[in-house]
Amino acid sequence: EDDTGDLARTNEKNHISLSGNLTFVNTTNQAFYFINEMTLDGVSLSEDKDWYILAYNNEIIVGARKWSGFGTDLPVMGYDKLIESSANYPKTGDIISIKLYNNKTGEIINMAFNGNSYPYASNQVYVINSVSSAIISPDNFALGSSYPNPFNPVTTINFALPIAADITLDIYNIQGRIVESLISGTMDAGYHSVVWNADNHSSGVYFVKMIAGEYVDTQKLMLLK
Repeated sequence: EDDTGDLARTNEKNHISLSGNLTFVNTTNQAFYFINEMTLDGVSLSEDKDWYILAYNNEIIVGARKWSGFGTDLPVMGYDKLIESSANYPKTGDIISIKLYNNKTGEIINMAFNGNSYPYASNQVYVINSVSSAIISPDNFALGSSYPNPFNPVTTINFALPIAADITLDIYNIQGRIVESLISGTMDAGYHSVVWNADNHSSGVYFVKMIAGEYVDTQKLMLLK
């Protein structure tokens, strides 16, 4: 039995339809996002029969769950090579976005993970304290934690910009040579993520270096193949 909520219905095997174009396919590769709180305009959202959490990979819906309060679990479907219609579903390291859907009004609201990103990985379980409709800007420049680390061959690098800034984000090898330039240019203020696919690089220690204005920071990465 599918428990995306009484709005959902199964049209054909593994095919889940919410309403209109809000449809997705169940796959065997799934990640699970447990969400403890949803806030709209700073107000905590109580359990409500009209609100559904939607998961997106870019603009493709890849999961849904009725909001049932603290600890609501949102299964996120991933790419499955045996299911042709999952071609644009997330693969390891892809960043999932969250939206709220109101079943009564049809309203869809973009939500933010409040400063963190939770890259997709099959069978990964995340516990997320809060998801908010308000865009929260960071107070400082920061090179955040990369996940996973150690990794093989994909990791997601998180960073924060309190203001729009010119930024470079480069990968160095243990000899101090740049092996890949991930970002070079101006970016808006906010929390950002970039994925590094190190498939063409050998196992070993690498460093990601962020330069934004006068801010400089370096983080060690371990590629294990």
